[in-house]
Amino acid sequence: MMNIKKKLRKDVLERRILLSESEWKSKSESIENALLQLDVVNQVNNIASFVDFRNEVSTNAINRWILTKGKSLYLPLIDMSKRSMTFYKIEDLNELVRSNYGIMEPNPLVHEAVAPNSIDLFITPGVAFDPHGYRLGYGGGFYDQLFVEIKSEIPKIALAFDLQCVDELPIESFDRRITHLVTETGVKTF
Repeated sequence: MMNIKKKLRKDVLERRILLSESEWKSKSESIENALLQLDVVNQVNNIASFVDFRNEVSTNAINRWILTKGKSLYLPLIDMSKRSMTFYKIEDLNELVRSNYGIMEPNPLVHEAVAPNSIDLFITPGVAFDPHGYRLGYGGGFYDQLFVEIKSEIPKIALAFDLQCVDELPIESFDRRITHLVTETGVKTF
């Protein structure tokens, strides 16, 4: 199972890296526009997102939109030593700090940690997605663990390029489905 996932991750990430800068930008803008028109996004106030990294769908404009709409933005901080992911309330994107992995993250000395169940909606990254709403992450299990901890009715919206959609994923007992997948060609609801 691990080898299948590993190979799938490698294949999809290689495809994603081949996007040109202009393709990445235009596809990211299409995804952003589709996401920000969703009722489920507009009707809530507490939104968890992420900071894009290594050719992921761009989230910069999405995160700024959340803040300019007067909504509360929460971003994850991953602690590899504790194998944990904690969400922090962010009021200014300029206060983020670069992690050892090069990812912009909340600063626990400046930002306030929150309980995941106090968040109304999660915008989530991922490597690959199947037609049934299952996602393949980067292998840390952080989002699978999160989705087990939060109430099942909390929307979980993944952002991905169409090239990250696959026919089938190896599913394990701890895998949890997302509720929406937004790609450059539209929104799928599960």
